[in-house]
Formats: sequence, structure tokens, C-alpha cells
Amino acid sequence: MLHTFELKLKTNFSMIKALEEVFGNDLITKLSSNRYYCISNPIEIPGIRRLNISDSGKGIYYITLEIEPEVLLRGMLTVALFDCSQHNVRKLIDALNETILSIHEALPELSCGWNLSRVDYAMQIQSTYTDVYVSLANKAKIPHHYEDKINQSGSMYRQSKSVRFNFYDKYDYMKKQNVSDTLIESSRGIYRIEVQYRTTRALRHIRKKYEASAMFDLFDPDIAFDIIRNAYNKNIGMENYYKFCLADNIISSCNLTNSMKSKLISLLKLIKCAGTYEETIEAIDNNSCIVPSDYKHNLQLFKRHERKLRKIGINPILLPDAFELDFLSNPFNEIMTEYQRV
Repeated sequence: MLHTFELKLKTNFSMIKALEEVFGNDLITKLSSNRYYCISNPIEIPGIRRLNISDSGKGIYYITLEIEPEVLLRGMLTVALFDCSQHNVRKLIDALNETILSIHEALPELSCGWNLSRVDYAMQIQSTYTDVYVSLANKAKIPHHYEDKINQSGSMYRQSKSVRFNFYDKYDYMKKQNVSDTLIESSRGIYRIEVQYRTTRALRHIRKKYEASAMFDLFDPDIAFDIIRNAYNKNIGMENYYKFCLADNIISSCNLTNSMKSKLISLLKLIKCAGTYEETIEAIDNNSCIVPSDYKHNLQLFKRHERKLRKIGINPILLPDAFELDFLSNPFNEIMTEYQRV
């Protein structure tokens, strides 16, 4: 349920001077000119992906380690995720203390000044419809204060100042990396959901919410699942996907007034015509000719009807007409099954 996290240490110049023994004489030179130093795979131990050193300019320095916990524990690259069981967390703490010491003996243990500065929660399933899930996700609504700063194929990517959602095709991503064919093949069909808390402020918020005050209290399966579920619901929703014809039949057979049935069908037609949820909102805002009279300059009514549609189990994003099935279960149903099985 974890993919990556970062540890940060606040330190001083004497520690940076000691690290020069490991990383070379240009460390302090680069810090003096750029106030930043970064090295990938710093000690050639799988799982320690990156080491960053930053100079605050006030005699204070920060050392940050970017860690893939499952890779660290296995000692090899893998597409598997870290299971946040108590047993695994204890093993991880031991491995981290050994690894930190292997970087330099002057670095303190975890309990002596290190803090979490980033946590990437993740869950994944294997499916033949991964590319379809990503395509449907990209048509869904973009939460307030979020935007797509990358806009790349194979991924639904939403980012605010401190949190990032990335729902993507792992195989598509791995094909672009410099890794073995075996590792690439092991990622085939994986639909991965990542929720990344990328600042200490964001982490403070979830620590307070979940009463997780100790350093690794956030490495908890129930917390991880709740965070991922809320993020998925906020972006995609939990409703299943339908082609228009089947959605029309379901709405027509519901216990609703004929007027409401007509409006919900009209809403689906509007989103289908606009192409995406966001383009639908834009069409309503711009009083486009494709917008039914009920929704012209009336976004709140559109959203009320959208909630009614979701209440009867229909995702407002429709399956493409060319898709082989009339119905596709929401992938989060399988993720929930996997979680309950553990």
C-alpha cells in the first residue's frame, strides 16, 4: 500500500563536510553555487532512489532520502508494493537504520532527527482493461485546486500544491524506463492508483486526521486504504461504467418520475457530446448550444442531477461506443476485494 516515501534530516555544515568523504570534493562546491545537490542511487543499494542535500542559506542544511520500501526490503527492483503490516514496518525500520549507517557513520538513527516529508500511498490491480480505465479516468472531473501539469498518455495526473493523484498504466510507464525486459513484462496489465502527499504540511494534516503522531503511524493499511478510497471517489467515483444504451435502460426502469428520468438521460447525452466532464462544465459556463435548456447557466442543477445519477450506480462518464462490452465494473471494486482479503 506504499510505493515511495521521503525521510528528511535537518543538519549543519559539519555533517555536510563529513558527507564529502562519500560524495566527493564537489559536494560543497555545488551546494555553494546552487544551494542544492542531488544524486540518484547514491550508495548503489536498491530502494534508496535518490539523496538530496539543500542549503537554506542560514547555516542549516537538509538531507532528504527518497526510498522505495519494498525494493529496499527485497534488495531488487520490483513492481510490487510495500504492505503496511506491523511486521513489515518493523523490518523496514531495521533496514533503514542499517542503510543510513552505511551512507555515513555520522548520520543519526531514524529516532534522532529524521522526519517523514513525503508519503506515496498506492494500490494496484491486474486487468486486461487498464488502458480503458486510464482513458475513462482522464474524462472524469478535476477536483477543485487541482490541475494536470503533465498531460501525458497512459496516466491520469492531478496535482495541487501539496497532493498529487496519479492513476496510471504501469506497463506504459515501465516501457519508458531503463529497466530489464523481465521487470517491464511483470508490469503488464497493472492499473495503479497513487495518492502522493508531497509536503510536511500535507502530512501534518493527515497525521491529525488519523491521530497518527508517531513517525511511522501513517504506515497503516487502514489509513492507506481510506486515503486511496477517498481520493478515488473524489476524482472518479465508485459507480460502474455503462454504454449509453444500457444506462438509458437502467434509468428508464428506475423508480423516478418520468421528468427526472428524462433529465438524467439528457445529462448523459450532454457529457457524451462534450467529451469529458470538464468540457461539459465549460460548455455550461459558456452557454454552449449543446447544453439543454435546464442546465443553461445552472451548474448547480447539473451537479444535483449528477448526484442522482451516481446514486443509482451509473458513472456519468460513459463507455465508448466502440468498446466491446456494454458494462464495465469500476476497478475500485476489485481493489476493495483485494483489501478485504488481506
